[in-house]
Amino acid sequence: MDATETSQNLSQFLVNNYKQALNTLAGRDDLLQRMKIHGIEGPWVFEEWLEEERTYLQGLSQELELDILKMKYYQWLMNLADCKQQAQELSRSWLMNAGIPAGPQDSIMSLDSSQKSTALSLLSQNTRLNLVLSQGKSAEAAALDLEQQLNITVHWTPSRPEW
Repeated sequence: MDATETSQNLSQFLVNNYKQALNTLAGRDDLLQRMKIHGIEGPWVFEEWLEEERTYLQGLSQELELDILKMKYYQWLMNLADCKQQAQELSRSWLMNAGIPAGPQDSIMSLDSSQKSTALSLLSQNTRLNLVLSQGKSAEAAALDLEQQLNITVHWTPSRPEW
């Protein structure tokens, strides 16, 4: 772009801004008349409206953050309830299958094939139970942390209205 083209573009820009300013000034009387009709005392009212809107939107933002924390809390409570249920089911199953008589060798190799299968199943259930209990502890810790953040004094349960 050369100097002549730049000068021409700048001149066009200034002319367009000048025309826009003239149009704004030409509409000033109409604006003042409409403000009077609608009971708007002066231009500062618009600033007050903007400030009210800003305050309102900031309040919505804070409510949204609070709602997100409440949803996280609810999700951790659901995870905790799920872990407790799984742990209960695994414990029941483990106890039902635990009827293997202990032999004098105390070795899985001394068991017959049926007993070996049951023993391996018990080990697998025990591992899953430990995992579920660990997940339950994590869910409980997260829920307690969110209770502190949300100032919740009574743990939410399905019978509470917040649930």
